[in-house]
Amino acid sequence: MPLSVLITNDDGADAEGIRTLAEELDRDARFRVMVVAPSEERSASGHAITMHRPLRAAEEHLPSGAPLWRIDGTPADCVKLALEVLMPQPPDLVISGINHGLNLGRDVFYSGTVSAAIEGMFSGIPSLAVSLEAPDPVGFRWTAAFLHWWVLSPQFIPPPREVLYNINVPDVRQGEPEAMVTVPLGRREYDNEFRRQVDARGQVYFWLEGRPRGEGDGRQAPPDGTIATDVTGIRAGLVTLTPLRLDVTAHDLIVPHARLYIPPQF
Repeated sequence: MPLSVLITNDDGADAEGIRTLAEELDRDARFRVMVVAPSEERSASGHAITMHRPLRAAEEHLPSGAPLWRIDGTPADCVKLALEVLMPQPPDLVISGINHGLNLGRDVFYSGTVSAAIEGMFSGIPSLAVSLEAPDPVGFRWTAAFLHWWVLSPQFIPPPREVLYNINVPDVRQGEPEAMVTVPLGRREYDNEFRRQVDARGQVYFWLEGRPRGEGDGRQAPPDGTIATDVTGIRAGLVTLTPLRLDVTAHDLIVPHARLYIPPQF
């Protein structure tokens, strides 16, 4: 039986990354592909879902023949709608990407790409979020071909229930990665600037511009060769895989059986 794959993203249904990946997989009869993606870019939308208006959906087909649905909602909307309405059976795999830009460190809390994969994980389906450092045709083709090979290889171990894989691919124009490493999230901080503007009607608005802090140009392998996090792995030119689990409880601060009694009047 072909491997059924739901492909989504947060860059929109016309983005080069999702198109390259879908057409790469759909050429192989061992895959059965459906694309369900936002009708426009919804980057950094987090895990928002649409509740106070209807979701509009339009069905098309890729040149390869694979079905493509445009949804005027968020990445999480796309996966929920696909799994609960559009797909006759649950897929074997959800792939969110290929994202135009990295999702490292705390990016995962803002990323629509990662949130779409989280939604797949919520439904018990093995899910991957895949992001590329340099969104260019060479990188998209390499990443799509890598995923094609890896998912079908004996080396692919699907994420267990309640876990998803966050995968980042470095700029392949500086050299193709020689390995993939499994690493924890690192720290990727931003210098944020809100640009204040005034529109034609005199209304003030702000435009956020964020730049990753302390990232130089080119490869920066750790001096001691240690790949400690996803950030250092990407800087060393390696594909990084970070298993994510959504239990964010600070368990060390939980005191079993403890109660704070509240007086009747306080």
